[in-house]
Formats: sequence, C-alpha cells, structure tokens
Amino acid sequence: MNSMETRKAGVIVSGVSPLLSAVQIQYQLNDLGAGGKQVALLTLDAIFAGHITKIYTKLPSLKLVITTSVGGFMPKMLAKLGKLVGKIPKGKVTPLEGKTVLEYHKNIKGKYSDELPDVKISPDDIIFIQYTGGTTGPPKGARLSHRNFVADIKIFQHWLSWEFGTGFGLSGFPFFHIAGVFTC
Repeated sequence: MNSMETRKAGVIVSGVSPLLSAVQIQYQLNDLGAGGKQVALLTLDAIFAGHITKIYTKLPSLKLVITTSVGGFMPKMLAKLGKLVGKIPKGKVTPLEGKTVLEYHKNIKGKYSDELPDVKISPDDIIFIQYTGGTTGPPKGARLSHRNFVADIKIFQHWLSWEFGTGFGLSGFPFFHIAGVFTC
C-alpha cells in the first residue's frame, strides 16, 4: 500500500524523521496516540534496531510495527553489493512483547489485495499530523485536512503550470517532511 492509498483508506499519516533520537520518536508516537488512538509505525530496520527496541515499552498506543530495508527496494545484486561494502543501513528485526512486528518484504509484499477499503472520507477529515521542529518548545502536531491537501496540490500545480497526469517532478525534500509530501 503506498502513501496515497493509505490516505484513501482514511488513515492519518505522520512523518517521523530518521534523524530523531529515540526520545524524540517516543514523544511523537505517544503524542499521536493521545486520547486512545492506535498507532502503527512503518520504519527502516536500522531505525527499528537502533531506536524502537529501546523505547517500545514506553509506547502504549503503538500496536503495529512494519519494518523495511533500503536494500529491499533495490535490485538483488545491487542490494548485496551495497550491504557488502557497508553502504546500506541495516538492523535486526526482533519480536517486541505486546506489539505486532511485520517485515514488509517477508510478511506483506504481494500477499494482499490492491483493492482499497470502502471508507467514507470527508474533506474536513484529518489526513496528516505533521510535527513542527520544536524550536520554541516541544514539537507540536499540526493537523491538515483532506481539503488542505487538495488545495495545496491545486495551488502547486497552478504555480508551476503543471497539467494533471503529464510530466514528473523531482524534489529534494524528504517524505517525512510536509514539503516532501506535497511535492510528491
């Protein structure tokens, strides 16, 4: 399921920077789970091994962790070469008590239908919770609705004189940042 399909399913998405410390990730995931919401995390195996295994007992709302690897999306020979020369980050995926842990390429890829669930979504439903940089205190989750998302896309297309379905764009922004999400 890609990022857009996740949104069509009515799931609220929040990018988690791989540059955050374990404590910062813990803060964000607990904030997302406030009020009894369940949290699922899609993360790299290296971040799982380096951070999540250390803090999972302090994440009561985290129910599901899906791990993936950089090499998993590369041609097999290139991935093997990258691992051999130490250019692909990797981490060991282990069970976490009280959490469901799945490896994307092993447990999910190609095993489920591409059919989207029939979910009714309102333009005012939340699609993103993006976190501020925390320069004036703890990071704050900024809520964006489906209406915000569509309006931003239309503004962006108009500003760049893009026609829907033609050409492609390239962005240097990471997808855990809102600028990366809106330029994809």
